[in-house]
Amino acid sequence: MKGDTADRAAASKDAHAADTYTEWLKAEVQASIDDPSPGVPHDEAMRQIRAALVLAYEPED
Repeated sequence: MKGDTADRAAASKDAHAADTYTEWLKAEVQASIDDPSPGVPHDEAMRQIRAALVLAYEPED
């Protein structure tokens, strides 16, 4: 029986963590939707990401 109680407690803790994450994510998405600043076009965002990756993976001398 102890193992069953521990399993239920762990499942409850996991469910709570998932609920907490879901609420955080919803708030982040809503904040992005409500943000009045202009968005970055996809092509520009990809250019910036590629440039950052090139810098991150440059071999060090």
